[in-house]
Amino acid sequence: MHGVPRRPIGRTNKVDFDRRVHDEVFSRLRIVQTPSVKVDRTMRGLRVKVAAPRRTAREIRYHPFKVYKSPVANSTAGEAAWRTFRVRGGVVIGSRIAPVVATLTDGVDDPWSKVVPPFNEDIEIEVASDVAEYFIWLEVHEELATAIVNHSATPPDEWSLTVIPLAVVDTDTHAASHFAEVRQYRVDDYVCPCLTFPEE
Repeated sequence: MHGVPRRPIGRTNKVDFDRRVHDEVFSRLRIVQTPSVKVDRTMRGLRVKVAAPRRTAREIRYHPFKVYKSPVANSTAGEAAWRTFRVRGGVVIGSRIAPVVATLTDGVDDPWSKVVPPFNEDIEIEVASDVAEYFIWLEVHEELATAIVNHSATPPDEWSLTVIPLAVVDTDTHAASHFAEVRQYRVDDYVCPCLTFPEE
């Protein structure tokens, strides 16, 4: 039949198309072109180009008490790098005007900035592999006017105005891929006027 491509003959899979069929195929393929798939017309026929998507690092948005991956590249953490974290600096505001600076954080004065201090073993939180829930929380001591970051695979007995959950880390679900999931609970400084800190 006129306009129908010939069937392959012999042991080769090569087949020649009539120009009309070639043009029709090309015009239809152009409709489905995307930024990652392009169809070009060449002397030897049609050629499909598939561009591999670029992987760009997702920018971290820092904030008070943000739990983020530690810059362990400058350390000897090695295999534990994917499950080593730290907590962004934050403050607690209670009954007095002066805020209480939380300790065992990265200590950055402007927690919304992109500043990342170098590796510091005193503030790094290394979570064991295959742990479904690793808890990170803030513990406030009113009588001492202090706030400190604590962490453990065992949570506190209860959450309260002085025991505040910051995040929970899961190193079990994607352990084979060396990827840890972080569920962030707190995204700002902790303001609780009912905390009666002694005056300075």
